[in-house]
Amino acid sequence: MEALIDPQSTCASDWINSTITHDSNDTSVILHTIKAYGLLFGVSLVAFCLLRQWFPRVYNVRNCVEKYKTPLASDQRGWVSWMWKLFFVTETQLLDDCGMDALCFSRIFSFGIKLSAMGMFHALWLMPVYGTESLAPLIKDNDPIATVSITNLPSGSNRFIGTVVASYCIFSFVMYLMLQEFEWFTQTRHRFLTKLLPRNYTVYVQWVPNEFRNNKALLQFFQEGFAPNTVLSAHFALTVGNLKVLQKKRAKILDQLQVAIDHRSSSMDYEHGEESSADHPFEARSDSEIEILYQELEEMNRQVSICIDEVEQRAIVSGNPDNNQRSLESASSSHEGTFLLDQDENEIESASNTCHGEKVALAPKKVDSYLSLGENAHSYHSALDAVTDTLLDAATTVEEWSEQVMRDTGRAVLELVSSKDGCILPSAFVTFTSLRGTHTALQMVQYPAFYAMKVSEAPQPEDILWSNVGRARQELKMFSIVSLALTLVVCLLWTVPMAFISSIANLNGLRDQFHWLDQILTSHPRLEVFFNQLAPILILVAVQLMYLIAELFTVLEGPISGAIVQSRMFVKLYWFQITQTFFISAISGSVFAVLSDLIASPSCVVQLLASSLPGQSSFFIQLILVQTLMGMSSELLRPVPIALALFRSCIGPRSTERERRKTFLFMRPLADPVNFYQCNRLSATVLYFMVFFVYTTIAPISNFFIFICLLIQKCCVLHQLVYIYPPFPDSGGKLWLHFFRFVPLGMMISQITIIGMLSLKRASHASIAMTPLFIVTVLFWHSVRQEHFKLAELLSAKECNKADLQHAEEGVDWEFLQGKYVQPELRERFVSPENRAHYRVHNGES
Repeated sequence: MEALIDPQSTCASDWINSTITHDSNDTSVILHTIKAYGLLFGVSLVAFCLLRQWFPRVYNVRNCVEKYKTPLASDQRGWVSWMWKLFFVTETQLLDDCGMDALCFSRIFSFGIKLSAMGMFHALWLMPVYGTESLAPLIKDNDPIATVSITNLPSGSNRFIGTVVASYCIFSFVMYLMLQEFEWFTQTRHRFLTKLLPRNYTVYVQWVPNEFRNNKALLQFFQEGFAPNTVLSAHFALTVGNLKVLQKKRAKILDQLQVAIDHRSSSMDYEHGEESSADHPFEARSDSEIEILYQELEEMNRQVSICIDEVEQRAIVSGNPDNNQRSLESASSSHEGTFLLDQDENEIESASNTCHGEKVALAPKKVDSYLSLGENAHSYHSALDAVTDTLLDAATTVEEWSEQVMRDTGRAVLELVSSKDGCILPSAFVTFTSLRGTHTALQMVQYPAFYAMKVSEAPQPEDILWSNVGRARQELKMFSIVSLALTLVVCLLWTVPMAFISSIANLNGLRDQFHWLDQILTSHPRLEVFFNQLAPILILVAVQLMYLIAELFTVLEGPISGAIVQSRMFVKLYWFQITQTFFISAISGSVFAVLSDLIASPSCVVQLLASSLPGQSSFFIQLILVQTLMGMSSELLRPVPIALALFRSCIGPRSTERERRKTFLFMRPLADPVNFYQCNRLSATVLYFMVFFVYTTIAPISNFFIFICLLIQKCCVLHQLVYIYPPFPDSGGKLWLHFFRFVPLGMMISQITIIGMLSLKRASHASIAMTPLFIVTVLFWHSVRQEHFKLAELLSAKECNKADLQHAEEGVDWEFLQGKYVQPELRERFVSPENRAHYRVHNGES
């Protein structure tokens, strides 16, 4: 051990004074990266500035698609001037039109830009401190980037005090700026929480005890604990598997009807000369066929409505534990008109024959046979005429046999439906009419038992994953453990490929050890440049694969909304970025960079790593350049969405405008953009902050690259949030909270790294001087954890009272809360085609 720390030891002395050094080509690698990817980004940016004006349906979706329209997207902001005009969009506009998460995402970029600007300021004096060192024993070729880093300082140099001074200044600024951000976020989130949104007045209650497991009992329980007229409603989740099947069948009929109406309307336009033959690629639908579909839809609406009544009736009965045995009998004795969900034509025919409706029962078979003849227009219209005659003949007997069929099949059907649907799940949504009631429920223990009535924030109704609502605690716990175990296993297995990929970027150590590799690279020098540029691309590919794996593991945990999926994914991806993308890349790169020296002198491992670790800054600069320039080029031009949309237009339904706007399989039209997965983008930004925290003082030139990359990313992402992506899902700022929980952790990791490096460089005075900064950072983190997050996440009683009084004075109508947290299957009793009015107008009906 003394040989490792004593500068007079044989190993250390030989290592410092001998030629055991490595060639540094950091500058050439960075220059090649800027030339290749900078040119790509420059061309893409120029093309984008032209294309966004020429093709607004592609690059301004939020101004062309009605349901996504916003005032912000209506202004194109010029051909080039959009790049700086977007920075002047107010926070209120961004919050209202793009959502809370979009605003927080913009602020995180601004936070990083401010930090890197501070790092740039200190780099102006820190780089001369490093670069003017006369000894510089570790760098043989005097590479410019390596010369202005801490690598250029010899062991024990007094100039390490400059590193300490810069660290105190920069990390103190980080803590100060973080407190400023907390003040901003607290005010902004509280303003968001007082908005008249259903999520702000509703809580999600898990694992409700059996005695309160029905809507009336749970509502009464909360009403007893809160002020009068404070609790509006309580809605339990129910099992509705069979009802879903029935509604899917209805949705299929509705879709067929809407397409038929579109075809019929377009054919009438064509007949009147309003469209060319090129716009009429389909065969016209007759009014008779449309009327048949109307009748089928009305029948399905009736069946769905009856089934909903039965499900609700069973839920009321089964909500009383004493009536569980009577629930099936009670449910099957009322509303005899429910149909079997999976009955086929033979069952319908058999039932109808028993009621002497044989002629009518054969009508559906005749319809199918006639429709199958529609290979040409003449036979098609003849078939439909015959169908119409048949239906008219049968109309007089429909009412006589239909009621009898209902009675004969009703009880058997209800036994099937009631045995599966209408069971109350142990979770519910409780809606209040005051913010004080909502936040009181969130901060109070509701029931004196373990794992009972756990209350949490409710997501927006449109974002709820109903399949995960009401899952048992044991099930959720088991899948959470499985998800954690799988994540750890994947991270461990991922170490090997990540280490190999990182080693590709540092071939000098391998060349000295493997002569055959040195001969190949000497004969083909372009291969070294190729491998240097290949490594960051492979790392980005590995990160993209990890996004998919993390999402799969997160879904296993049973989150009840897409926003919660994003929040949990971010935590997994954060640790992946820290352990794999940063530390594994840094350590493996350092080892391979000095592999030959390490084999020659194994006892000098500490000194070798201490000297090579700072040299990895160029690799991370290269990585963030590739991630920014290539990633933003793809983000702006949208090649993948455009290619999928073109492919979908070739193989998907496209006869009418309605069909062209619908997603087919996994292929989306441009009018239906994917959601902006902010956890992916934010987790990628974690790497920028880790590079900043670790290398801001030991490789000051990295600050300039981080500043430029964050500035480019903020500009491009702001454009996409304003003009492309819908504000969905929105966690209400939860991603911001997760991110800033990890900022102090990143600071502490980086400070430990710097202290360790200074110790290994024999700068004991500098490492001792750094220790108080680490202690202050730990105390700062402990202080922030105590109150800041809690205050930012929830409203205080004073703010709740103020907002409630204001709403009372304004006479707010609470209609916007009614029925929002009832399952969609129980809300949609009746549906009708959206284009019904258009069809009636073409037929001259009012």
